Amino acid sequence: MLTTRHEMYLMGLFLALMAALSALVGALAVSNYLAGHTMRAASSLILPAFLAYWAWSDYNGARNDGEIIRWYGMAWAGGLVLGLFASAIIRLIG
Repeated sequence: MLTTRHEMYLMGLFLALMAALSALVGALAVSNYLAGHTMRAASSLILPAFLAYWAWSDYNGARNDGEIIRWYGMAWAGGLVLGLFASAIIRLIG
């Protein structure tokens, strides 16, 4: 089945949105941890746990999602850095 250009555009937007949300989860993990909310920060580890499970099932399966897993993992790790930077800026301002 051939996909249309419109479907590919929507898929790209969805994947970009998922990567942005992965970065947001990482940023929230850092800001929650620095604010003293350890359980909220720990709940943000659900995403990397899911990515690890996805990578493991991809390794044992026939699908080839390895590139997507790397992008989402990098987005999450980048969100950690952005969250640390944003928290430092907020502490300096406030």
